[in-house]
Amino acid sequence: MSNAKQSESTASPWAYALVGVGLVLVLVGLSWNWLVAPDQVWSEQDYQEFAAAYESAHAASSGHTHDEGEHSDDNAEAPPDLETARAELNQARNRLERARTFHQYTGKAMSIVGLIIAGGGAVMLRKRGE
Repeated sequence: MSNAKQSESTASPWAYALVGVGLVLVLVGLSWNWLVAPDQVWSEQDYQEFAAAYESAHAASSGHTHDEGEHSDDNAEAPPDLETARAELNQARNRLERARTFHQYTGKAMSIVGLIIAGGGAVMLRKRGE
């Protein structure tokens, strides 16, 4: 068997494997938002931290704290430092935005990578057929 024939026979399984893996990635990417719920990238604890940071920033900016939705000026804790509260809120917002971006674009990226891989396999199969 010549080297050209041997390379053709070994290229074929790799090409089929690339096409198969690429198609699986495309399917997983297209169904990503259905397969992975948003709460898997943004947990209840993350939400509680965001809510606490928001409440802290609100209390610092308005100069008072809230106790179950009502203003409580008697024996209330001192409002947090405004700059610290804003920094904590910005950190929480950044974490939320990263989680949203990850959830939104991961499936698209998987689909694109899958298309590239499947396309590479298809090109290998086409060259094999020539």
